[in-house]
Amino acid sequence: MNVPARLTRTARLDALPFTREHRRLLVGSGLGWALDAMDVGLISFVLAQLAVQWNTTGMELSWIASAGFVGMAVGAVLGGLLADRIGRRQVFALTLLVYGVATGASALSGSVAVLIAWRFLVGLGLGAELPVARSVPSDSLRNEARLWQNDGWRSRELLLTPVRVGRARLAQNSGRPGRCRWSPK
Repeated sequence: MNVPARLTRTARLDALPFTREHRRLLVGSGLGWALDAMDVGLISFVLAQLAVQWNTTGMELSWIASAGFVGMAVGAVLGGLLADRIGRRQVFALTLLVYGVATGASALSGSVAVLIAWRFLVGLGLGAELPVARSVPSDSLRNEARLWQNDGWRSRELLLTPVRVGRARLAQNSGRPGRCRWSPK
């Protein structure tokens, strides 16, 4: 009597068709990453307005910005540990909830200290979401889709490289680091 060989987890995933649930998983994790990028990008514009509206000092602005990044570092460590304990999907949903509530509450902040605390919680949600959002699709997709996901990240980096090089050359030509303007020589 022949006993069928047990399939590995990867082989079982590769045998599954790509379904609507897989698409939702990819779109959901992609939206999570997009929210992260949007938050990190938008905070610079918010800080500029805070300097005008609240008359904040450079030190206060740096604390507000740094609180989010410290929260991201702590969240990345805690999110990974928590995901191993209770599951990635649950942690992914929880991190998006923390991010959303803390972002909304930070918009209602009335003082710098309260805003710093909310920005830390925003960072906590974002930091915990980053590793989880990257690993959830990899755990649930067949090999072709995992390769597509990885190639998507590589393609993004390849597309951004000329932009980064151009920006560096513009800054070098202007004679002032961080300033991107053409200057005649």
